[in-house]
Amino acid sequence: MEQYPVDDSDSIQSSASDQSDPPSHPRSDTPERSSERRNWIQWAFRHTEIAAAILLSIATVATAWCAYQSSRWNGVQATSFAEAATDRSESNREFNLAMQLQSIDIELVTLWFEAERAGDDERLDFYETSLMRPELLQHLDEWVPDISEPDEAESAHPLVSDAYMDRLVEDSQRLQEEATAKFQQAKEANQTSDDYVLATVVFASVLFFAGIASKFRSERIRAGLIVLGFLMLIAGAVWIGNLPVQ
Repeated sequence: MEQYPVDDSDSIQSSASDQSDPPSHPRSDTPERSSERRNWIQWAFRHTEIAAAILLSIATVATAWCAYQSSRWNGVQATSFAEAATDRSESNREFNLAMQLQSIDIELVTLWFEAERAGDDERLDFYETSLMRPELLQHLDEWVPDISEPDEAESAHPLVSDAYMDRLVEDSQRLQEEATAKFQQAKEANQTSDDYVLATVVFASVLFFAGIASKFRSERIRAGLIVLGFLMLIAGAVWIGNLPVQ
């Protein structure tokens, strides 16, 4: 039987081709995974936009409210300082008037004692009905000299007693106390106004973070800025929640 030679060139080329070409692996990024990732990005983008819009709206209202309250408390501060200055001026005027009355009272009481010692009832009646103030007459009626302690200045003369001086400067002291209270009120109003200004800065920072979040394409950065904005918004809300409202 005649034998034909076998041509092994095809098998050799096929084997060489198999050895030179690496085996192909399926791609991990399948169309289904790409679609899922794209949907997730769209969902995150949409919800961060909504969160940023909510954050911007709340922070805008809060900023306007803080600015309004700061302005109101500035007005309270200015009014209280003006009233305190007026009361102090009136207190000084009343004190000067009291010192003038004291000089007149000292002169009248000296004349009254002389008439009392001389037994001049006509002069006494004239002093008491025409010249002496009712408050001075009341004090003289209540004053009883303590002859057991003649060295005591308060018992030796009616016009050096604490009771007389308290009555004389009563209006001046009252106005001085009112001025001090209004000055303290003005300081508190100033501090409250400063606190509202600080809260305005906090809410302005919230506006910044909410506004800049949309400029980033990274979902993590956007979400981080939104979360930071919400944390600052909560801190600012707690801060102004403890402040008085005008």
